[in-house]
Amino acid sequence: LRLGLLQVALANFAANGITLHPIDWAAIELLKDAQGRYIFGNPNEQATPRLWGLDVIPTLSHSAGEWMCGNFQMAATLYDRQEHEVLISSEHGNNFIDGMKTMKGSKRLALANKRPAALVTGGFTFA
Repeated sequence: LRLGLLQVALANFAANGITLHPIDWAAIELLKDAQGRYIFGNPNEQATPRLWGLDVIPTLSHSAGEWMCGNFQMAATLYDRQEHEVLISSEHGNNFIDGMKTMKGSKRLALANKRPAALVTGGFTFA
């Protein structure tokens, strides 16, 4: 993970975050030194998860053992093509007879990864 941050820096980007699976973050938080002290923080304190000065976001979008780091703001742009659209109708199937309504919601978005070098992915295992 630290070498991934180095790779981002060598691509001339300043990393601003790390994402990884919650199981991996729990494993990191539970690491102890030879004297039984937690390495990454005190379990009695509530603090934003951080490694090497960067916020860590545990997310289920990764499989266990996978991580991503980089400059998320510089790497990608989210384009919003259409506002939320919510339609409600009683004219679907037997809805009118049954006194039911059908609801349809839609949103049109596009995510463009303009600077792929600003994001680095990888994996690790714990011994």
